[in-house]
Amino acid sequence: MTDGDVAPLDELRLLVIVDNETDTLSSIADGVPQTPEVAQHLPRVPVTRTHDGHPGKVVFDRLCCAGHGFSVLATARRGQDERTILFDVGPYADLWLANAARLGVDLARIELVFLSHWHFDHSGALPEVVAALSQARRKAGIAAPVLVDLHPNRPDQRGTLLPHRGRC
Repeated sequence: MTDGDVAPLDELRLLVIVDNETDTLSSIADGVPQTPEVAQHLPRVPVTRTHDGHPGKVVFDRLCCAGHGFSVLATARRGQDERTILFDVGPYADLWLANAARLGVDLARIELVFLSHWHFDHSGALPEVVAALSQARRKAGIAAPVLVDLHPNRPDQRGTLLPHRGRC
């Protein structure tokens, strides 16, 4: 393929659903810019209560949970056409589904799940996440099933073969 064969995108958005690193409470070194995690949620959260006559927002229920794993949603746009794929699913379905809900992800729009490899921290939630995506697509009236890319040469197990002890 040559450069002429690749159509450029107008936009590529990446949304991390599961990441194994978060630390909203620790101090940081002087000069290191940091935006509190809660700040990104404030504009999307309606006022839910008042205290002493002042409007207040509940935002901690919108914070994502970290877990040892990885999952990112990629949405590409060219003109009015958008395509969304999910790259890896993280370790636990409840973690992925809760974070996706907190981030306002429209599950029905996810067209493809691409699994990079079978390590549990990237693939553990696969059956439940694919089921949730399929259900969301059916409810939205989308006939095309979610596609799942699982290369046949990716290992289905991992372990170590020790001398005189067998596999562990």
